[in-house]
Amino acid sequence: MKPRDRVLQALDHEEPDRVPVDYWTTPSAYEQLRDHLGITAPETQEWGIMSNWKISEEMLNRLHVDFRRVYMNPPAGFEAKTYPDGSTDTEYGFRGKWFGPYWEVTHFPWAEIEEVEEIEAWEWPDADDPSRMDGVVGWAQYLHDETDYAVVGMVGGPWGVFEICEHYMRGFDRFLVDLVERTPLAEAMMDKSMEFALDMNRVLLDSVGEYLDIVQVGDDLGHQHGLIMSPRMYRKLIKPRHAKIYGDIHKRAPHVKLLYHSCGAIERLVD
Repeated sequence: MKPRDRVLQALDHEEPDRVPVDYWTTPSAYEQLRDHLGITAPETQEWGIMSNWKISEEMLNRLHVDFRRVYMNPPAGFEAKTYPDGSTDTEYGFRGKWFGPYWEVTHFPWAEIEEVEEIEAWEWPDADDPSRMDGVVGWAQYLHDETDYAVVGMVGGPWGVFEICEHYMRGFDRFLVDLVERTPLAEAMMDKSMEFALDMNRVLLDSVGEYLDIVQVGDDLGHQHGLIMSPRMYRKLIKPRHAKIYGDIHKRAPHVKLLYHSCGAIERLVD
């Protein structure tokens, strides 16, 4: 069975010839596995949450990975600045550095914001910068027309209306308090994040939606032992925004499946 058929058959709740295989690790785990397998081919495939990680096509072939991914580019004019502590900034305004195998945020640009109007005035990077799609359409068309892999579109930027606020822009401790004690401010932050997500969806899907089988989205809602917030809070504050973003994806590309990622134990949210 061809990889794309295998994946789509499984997603349609029909039994394929084997379980589809995807690949997802930290860069350090990839390097250890690569060295263990003796793979020396260059890292040419964009992989990971955003397109700043690369892995070897030989690795994907050795592991019989059924998926290939399509990423938007960062804008051509952006150059990351490195700070004395080793951290680097991003086009979105937050910055961070590597701690072992993980890149952790060290500066949260919304940390000191107190008013809804400040969030409403915040300006995201330009989703319509034409350099974001340089080479992307050709790559997506190649994967769709010339290979048998399931093609996954990766929506640009950090994921999730909740995660981008708490993990990247505001800070975990502050945003969890915001949800309870400063709810209008928390909602303004999530609406601002949703605004950017919808713009990036539009750019990606209007350009390459016809070549995609799957769109990968996500929002980290859990920890090792359960949810970060109650199911009631999720359904009141976050789920309506998820519904709008994911509904927009299906409107622009009705044929695609959604691959939703969340860290943690989120079984209580699965209806």
